[in-house]
Amino acid sequence: MNETTGIDTVYIDSAAKLAAFCTELRGTRRLAVDTEFVGEKYYYPKLEVVQLRGESGPVGIVDAQAISNWGSLAELLADPSILKLFHAADQDLDILGRATGVRTAPVFDTQLAASMLGFGAQISLVNLVRAIVEVELSGKQTTSDWSFRPLTQEQIDYAAADVLHLHTIQEKQAQELKARGRDGWFRDEQEQRLATSGYTEQEPMDAWRRVKDWASLSGRDLAVLRELAAMRETRARERNVPRKLVLTDESLVELARFQPDTTEKMAKLRRINVGQASRLFGEIREATRRGKTLPRDQWPSKPTSEKVDIPTGLVELCQALLRTEAENHGVAPTILATTSELTQVIIERGALDVLDNPLLKGWRRELVGERLIRLLRGEVCVVVGKDGGLIFEDR
Repeated sequence: MNETTGIDTVYIDSAAKLAAFCTELRGTRRLAVDTEFVGEKYYYPKLEVVQLRGESGPVGIVDAQAISNWGSLAELLADPSILKLFHAADQDLDILGRATGVRTAPVFDTQLAASMLGFGAQISLVNLVRAIVEVELSGKQTTSDWSFRPLTQEQIDYAAADVLHLHTIQEKQAQELKARGRDGWFRDEQEQRLATSGYTEQEPMDAWRRVKDWASLSGRDLAVLRELAAMRETRARERNVPRKLVLTDESLVELARFQPDTTEKMAKLRRINVGQASRLFGEIREATRRGKTLPRDQWPSKPTSEKVDIPTGLVELCQALLRTEAENHGVAPTILATTSELTQVIIERGALDVLDNPLLKGWRRELVGERLIRLLRGEVCVVVGKDGGLIFEDR
């Protein structure tokens, strides 16, 4: 135990130690989990540390660099009898899924629960611990490089603190969700997010859509960009490096636009990283050839959207309703709907009974969807309150 922080930790630096620690956790009902990783240097974020804590006992600090077999952890993460506690779970679930080969479930995300209890959509763990547990966590290791060994005591304490309070927070949040009648809302939302979690490989031929400024190209140039971006995606994945270290977005767009057939011509292009491109010129030329020789009916096309006239102020009025209902219920407005989802409801307001939209399903429909439907049907009017705020009243 660190006498300064009072945190009891176990450092786990072998598959055998991990298996022994996971065996001790077998009887727990709730398992707090967090990860530390390095993302900016790799194509796939590199797992460096996993923190584990049952309902009692020490925090396990798992040195991912020393683990050759994740089987024992995989069994725990997939065990349906153990509730796994995370804060901001999405990236942790992706990284753990790649490492262990299993989908973690069931899950309780304390950040998601906080968004349904009036804390905002993206509250940090530091702020949540301060608000609920009244403990001040250190943020000094937030930008620490977790790839260096040995880990410092400060890093170990920081990592351990990230899971130390999750049980207390989850218990209080679960009680509050139930007291407010929102446990069903949370359960539905958590299950929906969990169903779509886990790392999925991007198809290389779809990578062009992520290239900055791709929309400045069209026709055959866009076909060339698609081939170039697919080549870059494959090379970055093979080398496990960020895409920009293979070729920058600026280089891809410039190569697709001008399609140089010699390194001399390529070197004259202003936005090209010549050092990168020269090493790959053979592949660049071949990708360019494939794109240039594609028939027109196989060129990628820009998405076209039919312009729909929306009455002036209607989107803003509906957004005001969402914000008002979110404030009244203590829910973060950003988790209710995206602008595109709300706009779809407005555009398709004549066919809301058959519209497939998150706002019109489950807890969102219960909280605000029904009232939005009534507003669009003219069954709700708006008045200005004494304080200048908008009040939505049934007609």
